[in-house]
Amino acid sequence: MNFHLSKRKTILCLFLLFLSCLALAACSKTFLPEEHGFTALVVYDANGGSFGTSDTTGIKTYKYKPSVSIMEPGGKHNLQFNAPSMSSKHVIAWFPALLDENGAPLKNEDGSFQLADEPWDFSADRLPDEAGYKLYLVAKWGMNYKLTIDVGEEARKAGVENIVNQSFTEAGPISQPGLNPEWNGYTFHYYYTEDGKRLRTSEDWAQLVLNDETPELTIYVRWLTGKWYIVTSADGLSDMGQRNYILDADIDMGGREFKTPTNYQGTFDGNGHTISNFETSVRQGGQVSSVGLFSFAGRGCVKNVTFADATLAVTLTSRLTGVGARFNVGFFCGNGEALDLENFVGLGFRNCVLNVKREVAAVDMPVKTGESTHFGIFGTLKSEQNFTPVAGSTAISVTVE
Repeated sequence: MNFHLSKRKTILCLFLLFLSCLALAACSKTFLPEEHGFTALVVYDANGGSFGTSDTTGIKTYKYKPSVSIMEPGGKHNLQFNAPSMSSKHVIAWFPALLDENGAPLKNEDGSFQLADEPWDFSADRLPDEAGYKLYLVAKWGMNYKLTIDVGEEARKAGVENIVNQSFTEAGPISQPGLNPEWNGYTFHYYYTEDGKRLRTSEDWAQLVLNDETPELTIYVRWLTGKWYIVTSADGLSDMGQRNYILDADIDMGGREFKTPTNYQGTFDGNGHTISNFETSVRQGGQVSSVGLFSFAGRGCVKNVTFADATLAVTLTSRLTGVGARFNVGFFCGNGEALDLENFVGLGFRNCVLNVKREVAAVDMPVKTGESTHFGIFGTLKSEQNFTPVAGSTAISVTVE
């Protein structure tokens, strides 16, 4: 039994000796940079910044071989060495610090580093061919570039805050924000610059560049009072309802119909644009005596729009009853006697056609298509109502069969 115990002790001792040999072998293979030519020392000092949440010194040290280029923190081709960070600031450049005879960086009386006149160029500069060379790089910080979306004084009074983005760390053009600001009871219309230029396209935004010469930009917001539907194409007019519309471009209907709701009660603002190239058919029925492209109720109105190269084809089918009964037919509106024409400003008509056809019981019914300056535009107006289309308008071509 003592023989077996002694044998076990011998085996255990041999095993421990084997582990010791492995440990010694591992120690003998410890990587020593100097033995492999890495004799240059580069210190990156974040100068008040931090290289990460676990960084407590703001300093990174690396060994390099002489005559080589070195890593740029946060460089495009360097994914392992992140740039340091500091609230609302970004690194402009890395400057070599002047060193004393012991290799320590020299500082001014205010504690700032004494730096070389030119920053280190990571794409062109290389370490000198000098063993034991030390380079001490210090980060120079600049404020982040800032973009402010100014929503306007009235909106701010109502609790709408400016949108401020101060996270731009690289110079370059800006792009349109993904989400527009919101203001209860108002509609966002567009952005514009300080000199009043409207930003319509991505190309317009690309001309706005943040850089060290222009570190801050302010863009302003144009609001529309109330709720509006903004129209930029013919599709936006394909299904008009009882809401406010504003054109943001000239609209070519491409030969399609332009249908409007009966007894329109909203505001249709053409915003100086044109609706063109449409053919709309209206078929009258019952005791409806007023026929046109629009009919209105309440405070409904249309303004600041020109209709061009368009045709309205009206088919009358019913016989109206009552003394003096007649149809009032106009390209724009049949009976406008109840309208406040001060709300119908800026209306223009170019090369528009009104074709009226009487069928069935309406064959011998009288039709009035306006007179004087509103001929063909309104079927009838009161004698005291005055309407004149905008300059450049042409007479409506009217036929009644």
